[in-house]
Amino acid sequence: MMEATSEDGVRCTMELEPLFWRVHEPGSGGARTPLVLLLHGYGSNEEDLLALAPAWPGFRVVSARGPLELGPGAYAWFGLRGAALEVDPASFLRSLEQAEALVDELRARYGLDRRRLVVGGFSQGAMLAAALAFRRPAQVGALLMMSGRLPPEALVRPAAAGDSPRPLAGLEAMLTHGRDDPLIPPADAEAARDRLQALGAHVTLRLYAMGHQLNEQAAEAVSAWLRTLREMA
Repeated sequence: MMEATSEDGVRCTMELEPLFWRVHEPGSGGARTPLVLLLHGYGSNEEDLLALAPAWPGFRVVSARGPLELGPGAYAWFGLRGAALEVDPASFLRSLEQAEALVDELRARYGLDRRRLVVGGFSQGAMLAAALAFRRPAQVGALLMMSGRLPPEALVRPAAAGDSPRPLAGLEAMLTHGRDDPLIPPADAEAARDRLQALGAHVTLRLYAMGHQLNEQAAEAVSAWLRTLREMA
């Protein structure tokens, strides 16, 4: 299986169908460079969120492509069912397994510890990123959810951390959401904040005058949050 470096596409080596991903290398860094794994929204692709990377100096940024092809240049992480657009369980869990395998690949390739791995996404990608944080609390140090919601509790439950009722203790989480989001209401972001906090995470929620998007103000807030994480790593 062919691999490439820097801005070329890279496929991780695993038994599951591999996810395609691209990487933006920081202008400077070393062995302890933190990494942000980004998962795009429905109907988009890996190039979309990778455009944020230049504003995050000091971070290696990996952006993955969803495995479901909807059309030319349009991909998704899982299917949607019915008029209510409910999550299709089979495709969601399949993508979650693929994303977990990618986390394993990146941790091995770059020697990442928990403090230096951020998982994040937009909309569908935010839901999958939250699922990764739930399933891998010992490996994921920070969670970025942009215009997203938590995955259905019936599909993904936080991994147990011994007898602790706070399995996400130590997780830093940043949630950005539009007050006028017509697809995922801001109440879902508030519910995500409350659930994450109850599980032990330290959560920052920022609501903005925007729809289902990431406007300039929200993007600047994410950059500031990442700078704070960089200082902590």
